[in-house]
Amino acid sequence: HLNIELITKKTKQLITMEKNNRDYLLRYTELKAPVDNYLISHSANTAILCITLGSFLRLPPHKLIELGLSSLLHDIGMFKLPENLYKGTGKLTANEQKTIMAHTILGYRILKGFSVPDNVALGALEHHERMDGSGYPKRLTGARISLYARIIAVACSFDAMLTPRPYKLSFDGHSAMMDLLRGNKAKYDENIIRALIYRLSIYPLGTYVLLSDDALGLVIKTDINSPRFPVVRIIKDEKGNTPENPIIVATSEEKGLVIKRSLAKEEINNL
Repeated sequence: HLNIELITKKTKQLITMEKNNRDYLLRYTELKAPVDNYLISHSANTAILCITLGSFLRLPPHKLIELGLSSLLHDIGMFKLPENLYKGTGKLTANEQKTIMAHTILGYRILKGFSVPDNVALGALEHHERMDGSGYPKRLTGARISLYARIIAVACSFDAMLTPRPYKLSFDGHSAMMDLLRGNKAKYDENIIRALIYRLSIYPLGTYVLLSDDALGLVIKTDINSPRFPVVRIIKDEKGNTPENPIIVATSEEKGLVIKRSLAKEEINNL
């Protein structure tokens, strides 16, 4: 059962929230989702990312609403499959993977049954298509893939890399961004990857980093004009001390204060 009117209302609220509180909202990885179903938190996270990408790409309001609706419901077809397939803790067999791939077609049929705009339903159908033709279900290439699906593909993949699952390790934000830029660049729309970089920076919000003066910090704000140089809150100063009062610094090549690298999980745990 889908209450499209209510979901649209919630989508509009999310668009307003993204506009007014973008830097906070994009730190969603720091928040603990009060649900135990990965699909629910993943769908919400994907919608957050899609709306901020759509906003950067200057989609008109009605298209931004459609994109939000499509991204929030892009995995709806999964709920037609046995729970053990998407809630399981082990790697899927070849047959199980084939079954999982059917969720895009199932999602399209579900959404068309609720008379949503075709663009919204195509987002569910095509979000696993890839620019180089390596995706599914139709192996579409380039601009043959609908715009919403191309945006969802980037957001969905990026969030999936950030999320720990029982059968795989998660990436930190910087590593996930580098994976999209290097190893998987041909699979995604370059304009949308560029939008992701400008919105989140090379070191996305919530990333723990080592600065060039050996201080440790947390990325709290991005600069759309300088995606390599975000604003950082100091967690440990260069001497290893925790500041009594918040210290906020803007990284800059001119100032000689830049990010050396993102911190490993062990280093973050030690903080």
